[in-house]
Amino acid sequence: MLQQSLPMMVDEITRFDQVKLQDKELIYTYTIINAASTDYDKQLFKDEAKKILVDGCGTTVDLGYLKFGGSYTFSYFGIDELLIADISISESDCF
Repeated sequence: MLQQSLPMMVDEITRFDQVKLQDKELIYTYTIINAASTDYDKQLFKDEAKKILVDGCGTTVDLGYLKFGGSYTFSYFGIDELLIADISISESDCF
């Protein structure tokens, strides 16, 4: 199970901390380990990260899960444990 292997580094600065299911929403929680939340323009971070996630539909997110009414939220926190952005991906983002 994925949760048992967490936390794990996904790149040099991003730690994957948690995955949980809440209703039909899969929530992935990440920490940017080299910067505080205040180091980011939060709207710019959200916009740029969403572009990357949507471009990855089919690899980053499971299209089958979306087709059955599921959704994803990717939550990013700074090393200060404060939220940088919540990015939601639904079926309409990928189709």
